[in-house]
Amino acid sequence: MPNKTEEIFKLLGDETRLHILDLLYHGPVCVCQITGVLEEPQAKISRHLAKLRDADLVKTLRKDQFVEYSINDNNIFLMQIMEILQKKHDDPSLEVVRSRQHLKQHYLNQCKI
Repeated sequence: MPNKTEEIFKLLGDETRLHILDLLYHGPVCVCQITGVLEEPQAKISRHLAKLRDADLVKTLRKDQFVEYSINDNNIFLMQIMEILQKKHDDPSLEVVRSRQHLKQHYLNQCKI
């Protein structure tokens, strides 16, 4: 049985989950925003979010018909890792996600239609 630290690093070893956490680090979002920014299918994003939620790395809040996801800022270990990642500017895949952050509102508006 893996310990909590090992589990967190295994989860962060997946590029999609790392991108999701990087997106959530900048504020709460719904699934439609994540799928839009990451350009991934909703089913894939939902599976990754379930794993992150099960590991207590993300929190959820229901708002009408939407579920809003946010990073679990009570997880000090995760927050320290995320702060280090914010200083990393030589990872092309993270830079692509960060360059698309501004699209979150656009995709949220599409969800509400």
